Amino acid sequence: MDTNRQDSLIADINKQIDLGFSEEEIRQNLHLNGYMQEEITKGLMLARRSPAAKGQEKKSSPWSLLISLFFIIRGIMYLSKGQNTMGFLMTGVGFIGFILKVVSMSRN
Repeated sequence: MDTNRQDSLIADINKQIDLGFSEEEIRQNLHLNGYMQEEITKGLMLARRSPAAKGQEKKSSPWSLLISLFFIIRGIMYLSKGQNTMGFLMTGVGFIGFILKVVSMSRN
């Protein structure tokens, strides 16, 4: 397999991984695009070892910050209604989630 075809295959694999396809779905899609099974197997092995695949594991979503803020606000709303147990629980979960997310984002 020439270098351009191999690079194209790895780019296709990484793109499908980013979209959330399973390995079997990726194999089927690549086979339909004209790649041979040996090329697909080799490409999947190379894609797993590539720096892009390792960076994918560290990728995190900023949505969890918004979810944490939602828990904090919801907890404050419960506290204002006099429902202390649920208020403290929601606020505590929100603050813990927020702190853990900020710490994990600062490490990357």
